[in-house]
Amino acid sequence: MKIKNIPSVVKLLDYFEDHARYNERYRSACIAWNIKLSRAFLGLQEEHYEEYSLDKKWDEKWVEYKESNDDLFWDTCNNCLDWVDEQYLYTHGMEFNDFKLYRVGRSGGHLILNKFDGFDLEGFDLTEEAEQAYYDNMPDEDEDDEESKPDDSEAISAAIDTVICYADLYHFCKAIDDMDPDDHFLSELAHHRSFKEEEWEEEEEDERRERLGLIDLPGQLYLSEELEAMAGA
Repeated sequence: MKIKNIPSVVKLLDYFEDHARYNERYRSACIAWNIKLSRAFLGLQEEHYEEYSLDKKWDEKWVEYKESNDDLFWDTCNNCLDWVDEQYLYTHGMEFNDFKLYRVGRSGGHLILNKFDGFDLEGFDLTEEAEQAYYDNMPDEDEDDEESKPDDSEAISAAIDTVICYADLYHFCKAIDDMDPDDHFLSELAHHRSFKEEEWEEEEEDERRERLGLIDLPGQLYLSEELEAMAGA
């Protein structure tokens, strides 16, 4: 067990019983999240400018960049999924490398988890698995003593152990539950813009230097021959 904080058996059973599922054609339902964007169209907000030190002088250029970059939306979505790996695995001290998250739907609006830490989650039903573990470990009834009930303590323990095995999965899913798709998307978009602004700043500086005729040599700046001649005239 990788995570020390183990929820109660009832809490685990209730959580997975109530969690959203997604049914794909020819496949059983998998654990899923609705990640459709509803507020992202509002664009970057003031907090994004502050968080990433964005400069509003680039607002117009940013709009032009977005309109000319057809891949920006989907690239940002893919980066969001990469961020899930880093944030919710490494930051939370988890070391899972055997899981599969992917998007489905016409617009990729549902996030599916169908593999986790060796567990195949297609058609996952924790209550059913716990019941199966119980009956698999239930001792046979004594045919000579029909009135007595068999000791089911081992069967109960087996059922509980089966449920507890999914504690890591519970924490992983809960972390994604807490993620706001719109905030996450816009934050990733602002992060991307911060890099573009660095490029634009460099381009602006290069244009300024070229306009002034400045030549950049190691450790020093020199005026071009034309400007030197003008200065000496």
